[in-house]
Amino acid sequence: MSGVRAASKPVRSGLGGDLAGSRLRPDRTLLEGRTSTSMWRGLGRLRRESGQRVPALGGRWTAGSSAAARLSVPVLIVAALAGPAGAVVALSGARSAPVSLVSVQESPDLVARRVAAEETALGWVQAWLTASASDPAALKRWWSGTQLRLPVVGSRVSGARVLRSTAEAPGVWSVLVAADVVAPAGAAGQRRYFQVPVAVSGGELTAAARALTIPAEVPGPGGEATVQMDYSTGVPVSSAAGATVAGFLTGLLTGSGDLTRWAAPANPARPVTPAVYRAVVVQSIVATGDVPGLITGTPADGTSVALLVTADLRAAAISAGDPTGSSTSVSSPTGSSTSAGDPTGSPVVTTGQWLLTVTARAGRWEVASLDVGPAVTQ
Repeated sequence: MSGVRAASKPVRSGLGGDLAGSRLRPDRTLLEGRTSTSMWRGLGRLRRESGQRVPALGGRWTAGSSAAARLSVPVLIVAALAGPAGAVVALSGARSAPVSLVSVQESPDLVARRVAAEETALGWVQAWLTASASDPAALKRWWSGTQLRLPVVGSRVSGARVLRSTAEAPGVWSVLVAADVVAPAGAAGQRRYFQVPVAVSGGELTAAARALTIPAEVPGPGGEATVQMDYSTGVPVSSAAGATVAGFLTGLLTGSGDLTRWAAPANPARPVTPAVYRAVVVQSIVATGDVPGLITGTPADGTSVALLVTADLRAAAISAGDPTGSSTSVSSPTGSSTSAGDPTGSPVVTTGQWLLTVTARAGRWEVASLDVGPAVTQ
């Protein structure tokens, strides 16, 4: 064969618009001979050693009628560079079911249509939510359909973004938009979700879009998370394990004290720099179980348990917004209220939580690791 040819056939419209731009075409530079000599030698060796008939690649290439025809030559080129064994595998694979790359890599035209649909839906939702009866003209850019009833005062919108966009029919995209909305009569923001169908035409440099309907409020995606953390045993802050945890977090977050004194030899933890806290006050510790020596007594070497630690972080200096350094009340995981006042006079900056694993060595507890994920129930 001096080349691979296939009868041309009309391009079908795809979902979301004309997908003509997404047809697979090999690199003409590659197929016209401007490649390394080793590749051609590899193909010649392929013919001799595999006994298979390999298409010659000197001729011009036209798009074939199947994905297999379009993909066989690039696959053989790569396989030839890998040697005869790789080429034989490629030949056997070329006779298998056709493989499409369109779903893996979108064409520039398809990307342009997707972007146009998303931008239109996002802008339309924000304009619709913030519009007021005193300025109906603000919607003309986005909407020319049914006359809308508008509130006296529009809502405030923040954090609006596209969650999902899908091609539902030729030239039509459906876009799901999420936004934090504060209604005029509302006291707090609420995350809300809106579905918008958008008509799109054109391609990479000519894509145009318009909203087909007024935004429809819909339920948010997903449901309530069912995973529960598996921390059930309270550990006194005054216990030996509590002292280890407090010393470790103080060294980690304030830069004072010797962090290695509280960490296991294999723990690579190092202090946070620059330190922005003056003190760490542990409020509660909850373990995954009551292992021997955790609450009372001396633990046996090698005993290990995971902990969830809640602590208040104190500022390095008195905040300008709270010159009195007054106490703040916070709630512990058990629901009881604890005083966050600090005798040093510096106010609480924030409350944080850490996931730690402690291990016993030489009769004392050491922090073996800062964990990246919690222990959870099955």
